[in-house]
Amino acid sequence: MVKLTKSGSIRINFRSCRDNQIKLRCNFDCSYCIRKFKRRRLHDFIKRDYLKTKEIWDKLTKIEDKIYARIIFDGELLINKWTRECVFYMSKLPNMEVLEIVTNNSINPKHYLSSLNLEKTSFSCSFHPEYISIQKFLKHIHILKTAGCHVYANIVCIPQIVKFIPKIINLFKKYDIILKLQAFMTPDIRYLVKKYPEAYNIEERKILKKFFINKEEYEFFVEKKSTKGLLCYAGVDMLNLFLDGTIRRCFTGKICEFYKYGGVKNNLRGNFSDLFPNKFRDNINTLTDQGVFRFLSRKIKKHINDEIDLDDLISGKIKLQRKAFPCHKNECLCTAHLIGLKHIRDKFLLSNNFVGMYNLTQIS
Repeated sequence: MVKLTKSGSIRINFRSCRDNQIKLRCNFDCSYCIRKFKRRRLHDFIKRDYLKTKEIWDKLTKIEDKIYARIIFDGELLINKWTRECVFYMSKLPNMEVLEIVTNNSINPKHYLSSLNLEKTSFSCSFHPEYISIQKFLKHIHILKTAGCHVYANIVCIPQIVKFIPKIINLFKKYDIILKLQAFMTPDIRYLVKKYPEAYNIEERKILKKFFINKEEYEFFVEKKSTKGLLCYAGVDMLNLFLDGTIRRCFTGKICEFYKYGGVKNNLRGNFSDLFPNKFRDNINTLTDQGVFRFLSRKIKKHINDEIDLDDLISGKIKLQRKAFPCHKNECLCTAHLIGLKHIRDKFLLSNNFVGMYNLTQIS
């Protein structure tokens, strides 16, 4: 058996699609869902996808490391027969320490709890008040907690809801439920003709700053504090695993600095145009209606596969880094990836109950 990490435990975000071009079906149709503003192919998760998932996770039973897995597919996991089967199967793997299920909490837990290994299962429940009442949401969480599951809730802070945040948080506190605020982020689109989080006004920012889970998350996700160059453990003891079997450090970062083929250093991050100086590239694009390098990049990517497979990792062909290494993005867009930052780990211990969280009490 191979040991992937120095610590002997690995955190895996299991995702449906690495290019964000596929969306699984959802029983909600929230007005602020970012997926609505982009063209997404709706995908019905079928038995073939379940068998692929089973194949992937069977391979991971052959590693020495304890696994903390977070299953998060675009769409709702618990409304589809085969995604439910994936969840049930993964919760019973021998080296699965924690399986965190991300759900909108709309399905009554009584319909699925008996099929899970509850000793290993926790829930991250997203509250979407357009489609579920707070009473029903809290009732379902009560059922989960009564069954012995660890649960926390989160809510996307769209501008219309910010002023109600104090009352909502107080209600959740009465039921002893952590409600984690998530900044509304629209990096590629505009919502109500505005771009967020930049468009939060002064009063909204005051509320968010007061009720965010801590100042670190507020700074990174509302004030957009840059993560570029900060040391991160993504690609050391945490990674993203996709349904096609490929792995990445995070959304966009490769698992290490090398291509799968030939050991060529991957300084391009997937962009053929980065081979050329900015001034030269801009002049050529201007003369060719902005498209030449995008065209060439698409063509060359068909012939060069710089993605790394899970098999490459398990076989030892490539290895995870042993030390935290710099983040390559200006901003980290995933709250679950924040736990990778050394900046965060120096202040908080990682949670033993949730994969994408840390203990809220700072290290003394």
